[in-house]
Amino acid sequence: MDQFQDVYSFGEEVKNVCEVVKKITNADHCGYVKFDENYKKGKVIADYPETDLVGIEFDIQKIEPEQELVLNHRPIIISDVSEDTTLGNIKEVLEIIKIKSTLIVPVICNQKVVGSFSLDMIEEKRVFTQEDIELCQKYAKFISLIIKDVNINLNQKKIINTSIAYKRINNYWCFRIN
Repeated sequence: MDQFQDVYSFGEEVKNVCEVVKKITNADHCGYVKFDENYKKGKVIADYPETDLVGIEFDIQKIEPEQELVLNHRPIIISDVSEDTTLGNIKEVLEIIKIKSTLIVPVICNQKVVGSFSLDMIEEKRVFTQEDIELCQKYAKFISLIIKDVNINLNQKKIINTSIAYKRINNYWCFRIN
């Protein structure tokens, strides 16, 4: 139950970050995608405003822009999603909520890309500026700090639970001996 609460809390915290970024940048939508350890799949963990995208998984392994994001930490900048030919099945995911333009930056935790953070336009196309990229990268860094915090909390709970288990075992054997 505690781990579920931490994951839920994480999703809520990231959704709050998405909400703030949406307002600051005048974007229509923001989202966070978590990558699996082998960089084969991505899964939408949080977005704002909330959509049907949360929970959707998609392949990223053969998508050249995603591999550039993972390997070289290069942002993905697509001014016209409908005209893009490099996004593969990710384009289908973006089209679910009619995203017209997107800026996607890596979320890096402990020098490893763990996901991506996006700034999306739905109402109209947008040419993203260097300022947009830098702002998006700052918020991706903030998300990585949230991830580290959640991981620390989970590790602390594991240590506490292990200590409790040892104490119970010790009490059991002390009781049995006496």
